Formats: sequence, structure tokens, C-alpha cells
Amino acid sequence: MQIEKLISSLNSHTRYKRASLLKKLRKEIGEITPTKMVNPFVRSIYSFSNHSPSMMAYLAYKSNLGLIGIFDMESLEGYKEFEKGCRLFEIHSVLGTDVQVKAHIADTLGSNCGFMGIADKYVKSAGKFLKPYREAHHARVVALVDKINKKLKTLGTKLSFVKDVYVLSKYIRGGTITEKHVWLALSKKLISVYGKGEKLVDKLLGLIENLSQEDNELLLDITNPFYEYDLARILKINFTIEQKFSGSHKDVIEFANSIEALSLYELRFKTTMPIEEVISLVKKEGYDIFAFDPRIMDEENVAKTVQLCEEQEIIALPLEIIDFPRKKFDSCIQNQEILSKLEKNAWAIAGHELLVDKGEGGYKTLTDIEFKKRIEILAGVIRPQYFSEK
Repeated sequence: MQIEKLISSLNSHTRYKRASLLKKLRKEIGEITPTKMVNPFVRSIYSFSNHSPSMMAYLAYKSNLGLIGIFDMESLEGYKEFEKGCRLFEIHSVLGTDVQVKAHIADTLGSNCGFMGIADKYVKSAGKFLKPYREAHHARVVALVDKINKKLKTLGTKLSFVKDVYVLSKYIRGGTITEKHVWLALSKKLISVYGKGEKLVDKLLGLIENLSQEDNELLLDITNPFYEYDLARILKINFTIEQKFSGSHKDVIEFANSIEALSLYELRFKTTMPIEEVISLVKKEGYDIFAFDPRIMDEENVAKTVQLCEEQEIIALPLEIIDFPRKKFDSCIQNQEILSKLEKNAWAIAGHELLVDKGEGGYKTLTDIEFKKRIEILAGVIRPQYFSEK
């Protein structure tokens, strides 16, 4: 009972209380055996998630991870709490972030790019760099609420940016307010008006043309513990509202280089562009990391992507972002050989971050060394087992 109460309190309002509770929880848990399993793309309450940084650390332990990355959009506010929590559970951490910019490479409406392996000594300057992106995102969200309200006229309801959306974010504490906060706010609003179940589904059918059978069943199940978030996801997918993005990826890459971090491009959606061309453009633009969603590819193309990245000397990572509560911390990749390569890449980024913080260089100081060996060396900084690999 004591452990359950501590766990349920890890999303408390203040970081100081959360940190204190996490220490108490750690004392209730016995010896921990570190693993090589990773997930470098986990959101916290400082962008969009129902997990505090302390809760993230605990869930990483429960998911048997050895390395986890906090990856909040346009914010690094949660990293200190997260880092301390990970140390308590003998889990290694890596720090990254992403921003929204004008479309490039394989995207048509807008792109997500960012940087990882941010050393502690550069966090303050990175925070200053991210501030205008966070403010621009805030303005886009305000505009999105206005556009959604025009679509809601037929339902006789509307969203208030301040009362419904803003309150769900940690913007006042340096977090980011995102489009997903809008969809969650709309989910809550619709549930408050129509309740859960058949009446709500009937109303949605007037707004959504293609509600899948699976999603229909989720919304008819009033006992669904993730009901609000499932509805938010469904709204996000089915409402097509165009947004305009500003900012250039070139500025992001240039800044990442200036703080010795590793820049990354995210492939989030299926594209008609051949993967060879995508990766070639990623290399040409000067990115260090290619983060791709493995759920948009079959197993053969995942393996092909990893191989092409190795040939182009780009670090491949599986973009399995954890934000909605239904998502699991483990990877969907079944091919163990490919998964091991991607895990090693994540450990290499963590090793790079550690070396930069110590003033001992990192990934870009090893350019005269063959790519695979460079990854092995950096991964071995934290996990010496990688040094023994042939």
C-alpha cells in the first residue's frame, strides 16, 4: 500500500515534492539490475504528457530500461528533476529537444528537427535558444483554437484558450503549450457536454468522416481508463487544420553544432520519397541523427534504413515518442539484430553527452575513426561491454 501511494503521488504539482516522494519510493525497492534497453524519446508534463520527470524515471525502471531520454518539445525545464530521478534508479539519461520549422526533406506542411546529447554546461544557452520557438508555438496554438471553434459552431460549444487549453500546460513554468493540449482540452469539453459513449460518438460522426471500427469501440467503452486521451488522439488525426510554420532547420543545426550537441531530423509520416533519397538529403543538410518512426515501415525497410544510415555515417534512432499514456516504453521493432544496433546508437549519444560535459570532445572529435568503431567507442564510455564487440 505504501508503494502504491508513493507511485500515485509522483505526478504531484511541485518538483520538490515529487523528488522527495521518489527518494522514499526508491528506498522501498531492492537491488536493481541495469539493462541495455533504451528509449531516448519520452515527453514529460513540460511539453505534452501525463508523466512528470520523476514519474518518467520510475516508469523507465518498471519498463526495465537502462537508458531513457527526456525529449520535450522546445523545453528543457524538466531535465534536472529527470536526471536526478534516473540516478536514483541507476538508469542513464540523455537530454534532447525538438522544434517545429518550415517543411524540408520529406515533409510538405512542416518539419520537426532538434538536437540531442546536450551537455549540462550548455543547458542554459539551449534554453535561451528555444524560447522564441516556444513563444511562436504558443501563438500557433491560439490561432488553432480559433480555427477549431469555427468548426464547433454546429455543436453549440466552444473552447476557451485560457480556461480550457492553457491550464493543461506548464507554459508558465517554462514548458511548451502544444496542439495536443488543444485536442485534449476539446476531448474534455466534449465529454463534459455529451458524456462518454454512444451520444458522444453520434455527435462525432457529424464532424469526423472516417471513424475506424477500433476507435469507435474505444469510445463506446465508458470504462476505458484512457478515454480522454484516446478521444484527443482521434480528434487530432481526423481534424485537418492547416498551420503555418516559421523558422529554418539550418538555424537549429548551426546552434546544435555551437553547443557540441547532435542535430536530428525526424521522419514522422509515410512519404512517397524513396528512403535512399531521404537519408541522402538528411546527410546533405548536415544532420547527425536520423530519427524515424518504425511504425510507418515494414521490418525490411527498417533494416534497410539502418543500413543506409550506417553507409552515410548518420546515427539512426527509432522515433517511438512516448506522450499519450497508452504508449509503451519498449520498442515495436522485432528484429533483435537491428534493435541492438539502434540501442547501441542511443548509448553512443549518451556517451557523447558525458564526454562533452567533461570537456573531452565527443562524436565530432572522432571523425578520423571509422563510423561503426566511433559508435562503439562512445557507447562503451557508459557500457564497457561494447568495447569487447568485434
